[in-house]
Amino acid sequence: MFYFVFLTSIIPITAIAYFYKDFLNLQFNEATIFILVLLPVIIGVSNISLGFILFNYLTGKASNSESLEKKLQAYQNAFIIRSACIEGVALLTAVCFALTSQDWLLIFSASLFGLLVLLKPSIKEIKMRLKLTPEDLNRLETFSN
Repeated sequence: MFYFVFLTSIIPITAIAYFYKDFLNLQFNEATIFILVLLPVIIGVSNISLGFILFNYLTGKASNSESLEKKLQAYQNAFIIRSACIEGVALLTAVCFALTSQDWLLIFSASLFGLLVLLKPSIKEIKMRLKLTPEDLNRLETFSN
């Protein structure tokens, strides 16, 4: 459910930015446009990198936990943080696209949306990330069925 909310928030904002970009008719000088185009790239690279670093750190730390519930809770928290970092950049990029009408910003925003789709959690990834014991694997299989 939560993953669905992440994905559906980007689609309307990107669509609104695309269809209403001509109605805004904002006039910016070249320096302002340069900043609005550069801003998503700088913030994007740093924020997305931070999201992946935190995800790896939190899931690595969770794999040392004893109970399956704590491991799954830590994985869920790490996933939310990583997804929020990516979604925040996608939304910022959509807003910058609406302000500047630079088409590549829309492509960048859509590619971040695609990245969120690719990073959807799966049982296989959870097994790999959390280094589950055979007992935990059996319990996880019971949860997934």
